[in-house]
Amino acid sequence: MASFSAELHVAGHVFPVTHCVFDVTQATQLRGRVSAKVRYGPVQLVLDVPDGDVLPAWAADPHKRQATAIVFLDATGGQPLETLRLPAAYCVAYHEQFVSGDAQGGAYQCTLTLSDPTGWTLAPGGPASAFVTPTARDHGAPLAAAAAAVPTGGVTASALRTMAVGGSPQPTAATGSPLPLPDKVAPASWAGNKTHDDAGAKLVANTLPHKVARWAEYQRDKATTPKAYSQDRWSKQYDTNMQNSPRGLKREREYAAAMGGVSKILKTPFTARQIDVYKDDTAYCGQVKTGKVSLNKQAKIDLQKDKYLIDEEYTVEYCTTPQNLDTFAGLVK
Repeated sequence: MASFSAELHVAGHVFPVTHCVFDVTQATQLRGRVSAKVRYGPVQLVLDVPDGDVLPAWAADPHKRQATAIVFLDATGGQPLETLRLPAAYCVAYHEQFVSGDAQGGAYQCTLTLSDPTGWTLAPGGPASAFVTPTARDHGAPLAAAAAAVPTGGVTASALRTMAVGGSPQPTAATGSPLPLPDKVAPASWAGNKTHDDAGAKLVANTLPHKVARWAEYQRDKATTPKAYSQDRWSKQYDTNMQNSPRGLKREREYAAAMGGVSKILKTPFTARQIDVYKDDTAYCGQVKTGKVSLNKQAKIDLQKDKYLIDEEYTVEYCTTPQNLDTFAGLVK
């Protein structure tokens, strides 16, 4: 690539990169047939140690995931050539080193390792959101002007971060508090589930735009159902689901860490299958079911996906509680 420099863009900060390594591999079976399991390796970065503790703080938080971009710049004017995007990356390793008299590579550098269970993409052009470059040798300074433009009362840290990278804040419910729906939301006029708003921004769960879209879709889908939920009942159920979801995800992460696996999405003829605990070396797929399992349509579709994975030589296992044993027996039948 004819680039002469690269930058790390994360959470409204820009850090010059001196070295970057990333790779992708695909496993083969015993007879050499390529399997449908693509593995994205970690992204290794070397930077001059920046001011502030943005990167060390990220590495110290095992649950923090951030949208990240590594932008490779052209030598003739610094225009973006390609961008390596990680939609929700963990910082799994960070260390610093000092080499006395190392004028060529920089005396004080840090090494960063990023990992995203959903993989990464490499595409031409710059990052999706515009970044404001900090002044020379002041890399990583927060974009205070963007945050100051909106009052901080009731705005969460994630909303401020969204503003800093060029977006706009969405009303977000604090832990344990409901998101009140506006009156007279019209049934959805679109097909399926809306994933982005009219401006192209992604709808984020537990925000008012996301809740309004889902309520509109529920009204559309249940228009002829006599026992459809009222707005008040549906709204309370949505808020309950949003509060319960982080607890379930936390348990899944704990199971995955204890078993040495990661979260993974695999493609099947019945749409994608979310794997709670995936181990690439043994093609192991573990599904964590800590809550009550219902014998519903989605559960049967999930079983079809799991049967396909078993036929493709994956090992599928359910980690559940005794209360679900009778339900799973019914699903298998």
